[in-house]
Amino acid sequence: MSARTPTQRLIIAAAAAVAAQWLLSLLFAQFPGFTELGWQTRAGLVQVSALVATLLAMGLGGGIGGYRFAGVAVVIQLLLWLVTLLVLARLNATLEQGTLPHHLARAARFNLPGILAGVAAAAAAAAAGAALWQWRLSRTSRSFP
Repeated sequence: MSARTPTQRLIIAAAAAVAAQWLLSLLFAQFPGFTELGWQTRAGLVQVSALVATLLAMGLGGGIGGYRFAGVAVVIQLLLWLVTLLVLARLNATLEQGTLPHHLARAARFNLPGILAGVAAAAAAAAAGAALWQWRLSRTSRSFP
């Protein structure tokens, strides 16, 4: 079997990271006390369980995809947040008067701390996962006397 190309590794890393984040979110939802933990800021809430899921999933992706996965991790997080914000705005639009862009802006403004924390966590975890994998490879490739 031939070695995977860097592009193939990135695709596999992205699929693994998205699947892991989804599964971890489902797992954490079984522990209501954990999902309720967070930091309430004047701008909005930052959920601990969402950050832990992001850190673990994007760390896995970084370990598979290498350092180039950090950019992919940021894009994944932004896309996940975009979908989340669109759903929130659509739900809010059915309950209150106003346009969809107005509700989207409100949802983005309230979730901005979570968005920023999630994107930063994704980039840091992907880089850490890649570094940990490189360190592990360097330790196993050393020849012992």
